[in-house]
Amino acid sequence: MAGNMEGMSQMQCPGKREGTGQSAPPKADSGRDRGAGLYGTSGHGAAPDGTEPPAGIGAGLTATVMFCGIEGFSRIPDDFSPDLLMLLLNEHHAAMTSALFEHEGALDQCRGDELIAVFGGMSSMEEDALRCVRAAVTMAARNHELNALRRKKGLPVFGLGLGICTGEVVVGHIGASAFRKMTVVGETVAVARRLCSLAMPGQILAAEATYRLVASRVRGKAAGSLTRRPDTNPIKAYAIDGVLEEKMLVCR
Repeated sequence: MAGNMEGMSQMQCPGKREGTGQSAPPKADSGRDRGAGLYGTSGHGAAPDGTEPPAGIGAGLTATVMFCGIEGFSRIPDDFSPDLLMLLLNEHHAAMTSALFEHEGALDQCRGDELIAVFGGMSSMEEDALRCVRAAVTMAARNHELNALRRKKGLPVFGLGLGICTGEVVVGHIGASAFRKMTVVGETVAVARRLCSLAMPGQILAAEATYRLVASRVRGKAAGSLTRRPDTNPIKAYAIDGVLEEKMLVCR
């Protein structure tokens, strides 16, 4: 990705105990109740008492957004059965969301071959960004392990690209009266999406806004820049391939 690269949302997350700053222990039922952490909803877009979520109410939030996509997924052979395709996708999303929740990320949505996650409002901006990078590195490693198993079975492997950006987002319920869900929108989301689309298989690309927050704690290097619009400055991108910790987390 050297040089200039032109051109370029139901939340679920583990909660924290009020007043302690400590993560609440995971429940056996790890899906429905995870939405209480970041946005205070049930994780299914409805209020805890089952009432319809409010329309037209948004809030500003500084967050780190991650997009995780399967590169070349549309090129998987057409002769694969629908059942096998769904099996592969669900296996993939189960592994990715498990890694996400390990690092206390909020799941925005799983959409086809794409996963969107948000880290914000649970700790400092620096720690939110670092948790997101840790999750991305873990997800890349899990995908590497799954690919080894897929090769043994003669199944297609998934080339994972991940894009990360930190900045201001607007969070709120979006949709029609029949169905409304919590999600995030804004330039930060668009940049994370674009970085994901530009990432090579197995690569994690982070915007400079994220990299500045985690630079002393990750292994990474400059990877060019992208321009969102003609009237904006280029956004520097960095390729991250590991987190510097007692036990080094690395992308494989």
